[in-house]
Amino acid sequence: MITRLLRLFSAFRELETENRSLRHDLATCRSSHEELVAELNAAVADKDKLWATMQEALANERNALRMQINHAVQRSGGTAPYPEAHSLPEPELQEPIGRRGRILPSEIRARNNAHVIEELVRMREETARNGAKSE
Repeated sequence: MITRLLRLFSAFRELETENRSLRHDLATCRSSHEELVAELNAAVADKDKLWATMQEALANERNALRMQINHAVQRSGGTAPYPEAHSLPEPELQEPIGRRGRILPSEIRARNNAHVIEELVRMREETARNGAKSE
């Protein structure tokens, strides 16, 4: 009843219209705010995922560098400085070969010369025995 009476005044009607417009604007702002909050939460989740992926990539990069250092040090004859990273397989230790497996060219010539001399001495002794028997 009071509202009907107040509606007779144009100033009240203008305020009521403005009030409806403000309520509509407020509802629009609230829905926009909710959409922005949802987008912000999604962006924060993406940022967290990207951060975790970057940390994993950095850890993998460090591991790859350690592996390269291990390989380089092992190729130069050292031991792997980073045991947690990949390294070249350790070569199996084998018995020392010694001089039997390696013969120098001068030793081969000396053996051949000794063999030829032994053959000459043996042939000369046989000739001497054969000559003594024939006398």
